[in-house]
Amino acid sequence: MSKSIKLNPEVEEKIIHQIKLYFRDELDMELGHFQSQFILEFFMTQISPYFYNQAIEDIHKMLSEKFLYLADDLYLLSKEEKY
Repeated sequence: MSKSIKLNPEVEEKIIHQIKLYFRDELDMELGHFQSQFILEFFMTQISPYFYNQAIEDIHKMLSEKFLYLADDLYLLSKEEKY
């Protein structure tokens, strides 16, 4: 299983555009496409694993709760055996 996140080119370009806007509007810095791409790459390789792991932890908790309720629901559906 590959652990690297692959973005489709359209999404990557949208993110690069957002990086440029953020640096321009918030930090008064004009970044080029290449610089913005490097920032995105940094976040993808160095920062995104933290978000990914948190998402995995969140979904694990949610699914654990769902399966607990599912087990209870299945028990309630069981019928009394006569023999």
